[in-house]
Amino acid sequence: MRIYQNQCIFIIRWDGGAKDTYLYGTELDWNRQGPIRFANRFLPSGQAIRTWSSAWTYQRDRVEAQLPVLEEGKAYQLRTFLRDDPEGTVLLRLRFFDRYGEQCAFFVSEHRMDRFVCPAGTFSWKMELLWAGARSLWFDHIEVEEAPKEELLPLSEEERGKTTLVLVIPEGASRMIRLPALPDPLPGLRAAFLPTLFLVPDAIPAGETSLEELTQGYRKVVIVTYGERTKSAGARIAASLPGAEHRAFDNIGRMQDFLSGRFL
Repeated sequence: MRIYQNQCIFIIRWDGGAKDTYLYGTELDWNRQGPIRFANRFLPSGQAIRTWSSAWTYQRDRVEAQLPVLEEGKAYQLRTFLRDDPEGTVLLRLRFFDRYGEQCAFFVSEHRMDRFVCPAGTFSWKMELLWAGARSLWFDHIEVEEAPKEELLPLSEEERGKTTLVLVIPEGASRMIRLPALPDPLPGLRAAFLPTLFLVPDAIPAGETSLEELTQGYRKVVIVTYGERTKSAGARIAASLPGAEHRAFDNIGRMQDFLSGRFL
């Protein structure tokens, strides 16, 4: 877990036009309320099945820029929410281009959670899902955010037993989640944002840590929401954890007052 200071998580979904998806011989089950299923038994390994770009413009391509602008030399974190069959047969490739459109670097991720550094000279970049012998793919979304600068030190079992863990579920739009600042750790209180991997279907993991492992040993666990979008998710997650509470607030200000520790 870590402290967030007004960071943003950029969410990449499988939306947009057919020009971005490999369609020849493809079976594509489109579900706006859940994962998208892609299958193609004729597809050779190494083929990009879906491409996102930061360079497309609406005026020219009738497509919005699908990726965030990156800062040269800065580290970023990737989280990929998909399930491939067999496991490990869909890869993620990042390609970086200079201002003349020439590729200056690339990065291939084989993991559901990974980090990369934006290369010097990058003017635009693309993200591609690579087919590597899969039979089928279920895709939910990909997240990109600045790599955290601060890590909260792990607590011992004795310290956990004296500490209340508050997990905040962030509100967000379809493409962006803006994370408000959380207070510094107080004695007996540890606050962090709930990782989004616990908000998507169980079949689409982005890490190996379970919610039970994340919250194990704490004196008390409180799930906090500060808007209507996440209220039902907060109640569902709290109900799945024995003894956990759910606190729903109408706005960020009331939530931050709660996190000051005066009401715990």
